[in-house]
Formats: sequence, structure tokens, C-alpha cells
Amino acid sequence: MISDKPFDIVIFGASGFTGQLVTRYFLTEPETARGRLRWAVAGRDHQKLRQLLQSLKTKLPQVAPDRIDEIPIVVADGGDDAAVRRMVQSTRVVLSVAGPYAVYSARVVQHCAENGVHYCDLTAELLWVKQNMHRYEAVAKQTGARLVHCCGFESVPSDILSFLLAASARTPLSRIDYVWTETLGGASGGTYHSMLQMMDIATDEDVRRMSNPFFFTDDRYADAKHELVASNASPLGLVYDSNVQSRTAFFIGALANQMVVLRSNFLFRDVYGKRFSYVERLGLGRPLQWLMALAFTVVGWLALYRWTRALLWWVVPAPGTGPPEKLMEQGYFKAQAFAMDEAGRVVATGSATCVGDPGYLQTSKMISEVAFCLANDEHDGGLAGGGFLTPATAGAHSLARRLNDKKVISFDVRTC
Repeated sequence: MISDKPFDIVIFGASGFTGQLVTRYFLTEPETARGRLRWAVAGRDHQKLRQLLQSLKTKLPQVAPDRIDEIPIVVADGGDDAAVRRMVQSTRVVLSVAGPYAVYSARVVQHCAENGVHYCDLTAELLWVKQNMHRYEAVAKQTGARLVHCCGFESVPSDILSFLLAASARTPLSRIDYVWTETLGGASGGTYHSMLQMMDIATDEDVRRMSNPFFFTDDRYADAKHELVASNASPLGLVYDSNVQSRTAFFIGALANQMVVLRSNFLFRDVYGKRFSYVERLGLGRPLQWLMALAFTVVGWLALYRWTRALLWWVVPAPGTGPPEKLMEQGYFKAQAFAMDEAGRVVATGSATCVGDPGYLQTSKMISEVAFCLANDEHDGGLAGGGFLTPATAGAHSLARRLNDKKVISFDVRTC
């Protein structure tokens, strides 16, 4: 798309752990490596951004050093309103990997909404997402800004596979059961800090509201779906799932994923089903899955209480850190999902698989592809116009094709 702005995409927070991975991906993808899309790196520290680019000369020997030197640097501190406004007005899309997002990306969302600039991020800060919807939904619809939260491991695989299942079933669904049957990946300091930041600012009333799976919809819709809250509940204990022939456990990441999937159905005007429920669990078919379930449970419970959160602040990794390169290369995930019609029969099954650390290496590619869709105005299978969209409602078919073609995530859906 022809634009008089200097950039098509700006990577905000590029010097952080995930930001470095996104920048690497941009340097190796044809759309950005060959100049079809104009892009820049941005953050609050020019020296760190320059150091990032210099380090990539060693990590990416296949990329000409001169090409890396040519990448523009935009200095913008998330707390500097004027600098953020200038950055936003210089581009058509902001890809933010600057978390905790409620601290560093709040002004970015505001100025994107007000200036008709598209936006995507990796946040799973549920309260902040809801606050953004309340504050900026109306203006984003007026300006045409397409704002897409949760564009990584949370919640692209869950949201896109659910859309594909519903589209294939061709009948109203009552439920999708989604199970992570295999996962291996690390966690960055930024992720832990984002979670703790969200819980620190949440009141008891906020926590109560966030327990509603329809939290990302509007109040009228949530009230109308009140009787479906129980069917969307994921038990805290172990449950045997005959579809995957293993026990399953509560998965803390499912909180955001469920809200995103249910928001997609809300924005699609109940096309999945008027009495649609979505439940996501962690499969326990392998010993590693048991360890992950235990870790998620312990961290989740510790994060609930202020005095135990204080302990977590001391022990979690620092922001900007993450798993080592070797571990990221060895990571993977596989999820299986089962769509049921209104009679409770399984009418479609699907899987999502990826090779590479899901939380960081592959997540950096997922959000990059979302940004490419936004920059290229690709929204096949999604909704036109501005507002707070989900990965699916922003253009599920377009994104699924990209992820499949580039082997970021392989989706497979079959009807029964």
C-alpha cells in the first residue's frame, strides 16, 4: 500500500529479548529483507538499539552488514508522550514487544487508536486489554485503527485453530475442547514481570471480573451469556479426556486464550454458535507435561497473593532475558482440538503443531506475520474496519496461510 509515511512497520521494544528475535526475522523475510515493506526499530535507548543491530551482523552472516547498518532507529520512550506520538505518526503499523505492556505500551495504543495506525502486541495482561477496549474502541472504529492484542503463543494457535474448526464444521457448535498434548519451551523475564505487574494493580473486583470467560466482550453480551459461564469453566483438578486418551490439567495460559476465542465469536456475531463454549487444557501424556502443569499451578497460586508475589519479584528472571538459543531450537508444541455440534457430537477435529520454542522463537514469527497482514491489508476470513480485533477476526485465513506456508505453525483440520 502506497503511503507518504516513512515506515510501514516500526518494531517498538526491539532491544528486548523478543524484540531481538523479531528483528532477526524481519532481516531474513523477503517482505522486509528486500525492502518491500519499510521498517525501523524503536525503543528508549539508542545505544542499545545500535548494539542490537551490531550483534546481528554476527548472528546473521547471510545478511550483508551494510543492509543492517541501513535499518533506521527511532528513539521513543514509552513514558514520553510526544516521542510516542511522533513514532506512531511515522508508520502505518506498530509492532510492540515492549512489556510490561500496561507500563511501556499504554501510550502507544492510545496514539495508534487516535491516529488510525494499526497495532499488534504479545500481551496477556487481561485487565489492561479490557481497559484499552473501554477507552479506545470507539475512536479506533472512527479512525480505522486495527488493534490486535495477544498475537503470540497466547493466543494465535488457539484462536486460529478454533476459527478453522468452526469454518469447516459448517454447523453451529456447542463447544471446542483444545488440549496441548506436547509442549517444550522457556519463559522470559518480561513474561513473568508482565504477569506480576497485572496482578499488582488488580483489585479484588478486577480479579472477580477477570474470572468471567466473556471478559473481553461487552457487558450486554456477557450478561446474555451468563448461563454459559459454567460450561466454559476448566476444572482445577485432573480430568481424563477420552479424545486424547490422557489426563489433562488446568493451564494458566488458557485464561487469555479462552477470552480471545470467545471475543472472536462475539465479533463474528456468534457464527461459531449462540451457545458456544471453549475449554483449553494441558495434556499429561508425558512426564514433562506433568512438570509443566505443576510449575504453572505453583506460579499461578503464588501470583494470587500480594506477599507471595513479593517473593516472585525477587526470583523471576530480569526483563530482557530469556531461554538460551539451543533450548529455543529444541522447543516445540502440538495441540489437538475437537469441535462438537449442538447435539454434542464431534463434527471436526484439528491440530496445530510447531517446531521451535513456542513462547519466544515461534512467537516472534507469529506476531511478525500479524504485522505483515496489517501492513498489506490482508484480512481474508476476518472483519474490515477498525477496533480491537483478535488474530482470527483480523484475518484468520490470511494469517493461517502465512503461518502454514512459512512452517511457523502447521494447522490441519478434518471434518468427521
